[in-house]
Amino acid sequence: MSRIWIGCAIFFFPALAFGRILTYSEVEKKLPELWKAHYPVAAERFIADPLKRGVLVAEIATGTVYYYNFKAVVPLPYRDGEEVKYKGSRTIELWVQFSPNGQKYDLNLERIDRLPGAGKRWVK
Repeated sequence: MSRIWIGCAIFFFPALAFGRILTYSEVEKKLPELWKAHYPVAAERFIADPLKRGVLVAEIATGTVYYYNFKAVVPLPYRDGEEVKYKGSRTIELWVQFSPNGQKYDLNLERIDRLPGAGKRWVK
């Protein structure tokens, strides 16, 4: 009898089996480390959820993934002889992809319609 209840709970509440959806503040704490691992120019700051739509959920071959939208403000480098200087800044849209199956993070610099996955939907 208890197996039936556990099965029903996992079916109706998948967050119980796979953990909960991370908040933007939790992902934002991890973002500087992810950025540094991928790009040589340090970001000045990150702006969380600029679209004010929440978290984008999609299904890929390995399961459910969550996309968190950010804007990164990065300085524009240029060379002055042998010295690298910075002039102004640029804003780049990025998506942090979180896969709860293995607790993996990845960065995507794609447009929203080019993000991997099917059945995309917004959750708050």
